Amino acid sequence: METVESMRSEGFDIGLHKTIPEAAYLPVAEQTVTREGIPVLADRFAAEAVMQGAHLYSPGVKNCQGLRSGMKATVQDQNGVLVGSGIARQGETAILNYHQGIAVEILSSRFRLPPLRESRWYESGLIHLQSLPSMVACHVLDPMPEDVIVDLNCSPAGKMSYLCQLSDNRARVVGFDRNTRKTEKAREHLERLHCKNYQLIAHDSRYAHLDYTLRADKVLVDPPCTGLGVTPRL
Repeated sequence: METVESMRSEGFDIGLHKTIPEAAYLPVAEQTVTREGIPVLADRFAAEAVMQGAHLYSPGVKNCQGLRSGMKATVQDQNGVLVGSGIARQGETAILNYHQGIAVEILSSRFRLPPLRESRWYESGLIHLQSLPSMVACHVLDPMPEDVIVDLNCSPAGKMSYLCQLSDNRARVVGFDRNTRKTEKAREHLERLHCKNYQLIAHDSRYAHLDYTLRADKVLVDPPCTGLGVTPRL
């Protein structure tokens, strides 16, 4: 509640979920993005983030021909849908050669939301952006102190971090992902949220029962799928 009140004091219209006490939300308003300046093509994940108010970072740029720093720019996804507009903070050469920093500072996005990932509350680990079904799944699992909990598809560790916090960092939470790069990103996320008593294992979880001796009290499985679960976000 201290975090909620802090955000409200700075003008954020924070609402609280009726049954999940840790869930807060911001009302979303859709607006029309008008084409201005140079078109910039973003990949699917970057375009989705821009659509929700985030700035466009260089690694997510697919094409920005003719773009120079200070120019107006309109960001679109690979289907030509306009997701946001703003001001270029780097030129084409820097964006495509160095892949670092903000490419386009977004001033208007398809859905009017503040860039929470760049806020001090996010950076200090006081908030995390997560879908309501993911939070509900963690409550259904009901993590308790001293539980041994295995997350068989842990990256990017959103639910894994929530399980740590729901058990006051007293459950032992073990996360599997067969991609080492993803486990390192998961570690960064867990550290940002001050999670403790966790373990990350870069291993194909289909063979965890053969290669590891784990007596789990509870297991969370969120297997790779068609991606239909992201449809509500769009």
